[in-house]
Amino acid sequence: MSAGAGRGQDVTDDEARDLGERLVACKGFRWMPGMLVHSGGGAVRLTDGGESMLVVGQWEVPNGSGSSLFDGWLHDNAWPDLRDAATRGCVLQLLCDMYGDPNITLAYDLRTLYPKTRIWAVIRQEDNRDLAVLSEHACREEALALALEAAQ
Repeated sequence: MSAGAGRGQDVTDDEARDLGERLVACKGFRWMPGMLVHSGGGAVRLTDGGESMLVVGQWEVPNGSGSSLFDGWLHDNAWPDLRDAATRGCVLQLLCDMYGDPNITLAYDLRTLYPKTRIWAVIRQEDNRDLAVLSEHACREEALALALEAAQ
């Protein structure tokens, strides 16, 4: 990651794409409403209006068997953007689902675990007392990607 990457704005477009492509390649990955998705030079936010809709600018395109635009758009080099807060929240939910644990979180500056280091860590609380570190990195986006890759 870029020098100083850690708060999202420092992750380059190429790095964000690489991370997003790594997520899509994970066995437990699935597209979720709320994700900011890039494909073919554009970006949209996935929404779920009860019938699973993809919002493309001002147009809503149904996501279903008759929607080749939606299906082709999502499967043609599409990648989720981990610089986006809602997308990071979706990835945390994926991790919660994969581990069967609602207590997984992304934390910064865990002084009790890392007294002299400031890092991002994906953690889960075990037995209501101990913290298990699922991944750690100076960049929050990378920490999330590592956690999803490790959960496979």
